[in-house]
Amino acid sequence: MSATSNSPPAIDRVHAARDLALQRLAELQSPDGAWRMPIEFNVLPTALFIIMLRTTGLIEKPGQRELEARLVRDIARFANPDGGFWKFPGASSSKRLTLIAVTALRLASHADAEAEQFLAHGRAGTTWKQDLDLLVVAPLLAAHAGFRRPLLLSCLPRPRWPSRHLHFFWHCGWPSVNILLGSRHAQEYAAEIRRTQDPSGGWAIGSYVTMFNVMALVKAGVSTDHPVIAKAHESLLRDFVVEHGVTGSRSHVANTGYGLDSCRRADAAGTWPAALKFLLNAQAGDGGFAWGTSSYDTDADTTAHVLRGFPKEAPFRRGIEFMLARQNRDGGFGAWSRSPICGRRGSLGVVAQVLFDMPTADLTARVVEVLASAQHPAVRKALAFLRRTQCRNGAWWSRWWAGYLVGTSFVLRAYAALGLRDERAEAFLLQHQNADGGWGETIRADEDVRWAGRGESTPLHTAHIASTLLRLGYPPDNPVISRAIEYLLSTMSPDGRWHDEQCTFTIIARCLYYRYEFLNYVLPLDALTDYLQAIGAGRKPSHDSISD
Repeated sequence: MSATSNSPPAIDRVHAARDLALQRLAELQSPDGAWRMPIEFNVLPTALFIIMLRTTGLIEKPGQRELEARLVRDIARFANPDGGFWKFPGASSSKRLTLIAVTALRLASHADAEAEQFLAHGRAGTTWKQDLDLLVVAPLLAAHAGFRRPLLLSCLPRPRWPSRHLHFFWHCGWPSVNILLGSRHAQEYAAEIRRTQDPSGGWAIGSYVTMFNVMALVKAGVSTDHPVIAKAHESLLRDFVVEHGVTGSRSHVANTGYGLDSCRRADAAGTWPAALKFLLNAQAGDGGFAWGTSSYDTDADTTAHVLRGFPKEAPFRRGIEFMLARQNRDGGFGAWSRSPICGRRGSLGVVAQVLFDMPTADLTARVVEVLASAQHPAVRKALAFLRRTQCRNGAWWSRWWAGYLVGTSFVLRAYAALGLRDERAEAFLLQHQNADGGWGETIRADEDVRWAGRGESTPLHTAHIASTLLRLGYPPDNPVISRAIEYLLSTMSPDGRWHDEQCTFTIIARCLYYRYEFLNYVLPLDALTDYLQAIGAGRKPSHDSISD
């Protein structure tokens, strides 16, 4: 990588790039004010959709055979050279995920010799922990499709843990899995599934639960012509089937929260009023916001993202109350509930992430950034949590972004909102700026802290950190800022977009990652906006510090 110039980029170039990026973002907005770009996972949602079509008989509905043929062709792009299927780009093959893909291909009468060979004789490259999320799902689907013997389990016990985090997962998946396992209480479970269907037609946050529930209801005797099934099928076709395959999650509310904040910061009056109206209608009765449009999975993280762009009126105050109800006794915040387990320094293991909604620094920082504007006393406890969870290298690990760079960036944004600084954390960011002016970090940092902050530059990392430094008061002519903005200008495509093929975002660290394409339209735009505002304000750095 070649070094970039330390001289500030021409202001006209920055203005032109910002205006073009804002134009592209506005073009993506739906008429109702929302932004609906999909999130890319792996082969699972596409394969699961095929299995659902075939095992329920929905394949006979108009247009579904043509859709299946397109999905079958799409499956190949998720395969490794050894014939197995990866859980995220660059990962070795997962036998359980390959089993699900092979099950779908068999049902569609499409043989894949390499995948079959890997399934029979290949060596899985993931540990049982890294495949924990597929431990029951993969053999259950193969058995449901008739390619394997039924599982020895006849049912899963009803969970009795106090954590709403666990309740959320079991509430969404427990009834349908029990039906597919052949439980004697299938009708009771089917009634529970019908009762919890969202007005949009689906269930919970993603396509997975909706597809499992459709398969379970049909197995329990519900006709594919029943309004519950028809509404769910329509929801899947509307919200999850995209040009390439099936997306695993509808992120309409989260996307729109990001878009609203970005457009308001850029003073784009033509776009943000409609976005605000959409979000006001999406606020749940408890005051929170869900990642998608379901009212059953509201969380503090999405709520914090949305509230950043909200006027300080009644809906904002309700959102604040929702987040405060999720503050842990140690001062940190989890996504869904107060956790019985306190947060800790460094990365969490797979089991801890799956079983407990432990508070983490990055989420806590996002909440603090919003609470700072509300001047709430809960901020003091949250700051104490952040001090306790800071790593020895001055950084903070991020639960929902891979690695440490952006976790540190989020905490420093919270500090900036409070007028505070942390020299050790800033030094961590500055020391890891690459020669091309950008920042980058790979998922390897989640496994080994020695890889913290290391990786080829990406627009997402660079934009996030540049915005943070500007909000801390770094002057726009500082060489660190100049080189970062120059990197963003040089990586912008002629049509006003940025591309980042790296899996940067986390569902379960060390296990499941995804690409969040929409943020390539938002975060670089935010960095350019912050840069232009800093030039207009002529700001100077603050000198208050909380470092040791």
